[in-house]
Amino acid sequence: MPKVKESKKTRMVVVPYDPKRKFLRFALVLLLLSASFAAGFVLSNRDYFEVREQRDLLVQELADANRANKEHQRRVAQLQIGSNVDQEATNQVRESMADLRKQIADLKSEISFYKGLMAPKDSEEGVSIRSLDLLATSNPRKYQFKMVLQQFANQHRLVSGNVRVSILGQQNGKEVILSLSDLSPDIADEKIKYRFKYFQNIEGAVTLPDNYEPKRIDVLVKGSGGRSVYLEKKFGWLTQEA
Repeated sequence: MPKVKESKKTRMVVVPYDPKRKFLRFALVLLLLSASFAAGFVLSNRDYFEVREQRDLLVQELADANRANKEHQRRVAQLQIGSNVDQEATNQVRESMADLRKQIADLKSEISFYKGLMAPKDSEEGVSIRSLDLLATSNPRKYQFKMVLQQFANQHRLVSGNVRVSILGQQNGKEVILSLSDLSPDIADEKIKYRFKYFQNIEGAVTLPDNYEPKRIDVLVKGSGGRSVYLEKKFGWLTQEA
């Protein structure tokens, strides 16, 4: 006959029902939750106030930095204006000094010119080419021509004759000689007449043909009326700023 297993016996414990104890537990839990919430609220508020304080501080620092930057920009602008004024004044002084130097140089040249007229050396007597200048213009093919004939003498007398001015250059690979009258509407004749006692200017505008490259200027001065005046001189094509 098979054995029958005995079932385990369940032990029963009788717990007395105490509603006050249950309420106290609930109240304790509620109190702990309230305390945690209050603590969290306080801590969060403290963090919030600290963050807001830091933000306000940064906003103030940014405002201060902006004011300082504007002040710095204002001072830089003032210094820049002062620097520009100083630079402009310096440039004006330099230009004035350059003009004065040029005036002094021109005056010295004129003094030397008139001293030579009034008290020439014995070896300098006769008609001479005092100067020959070419002044450049805004047009690279146009120039201003000026030549000064001068008489050196202890006792000046009226002299006359003619001057031939020729420009030697290259055009299309060939050597071409042009008269000053071919290039200037201010010069009517190939033989330019002169008649003076002290000096005479010969000047006019010069326009070069296209593809013409000047190399040299030849000047031939001859006297008239049996005067033994013969002067031949060659100049390189050198221009100056007008």
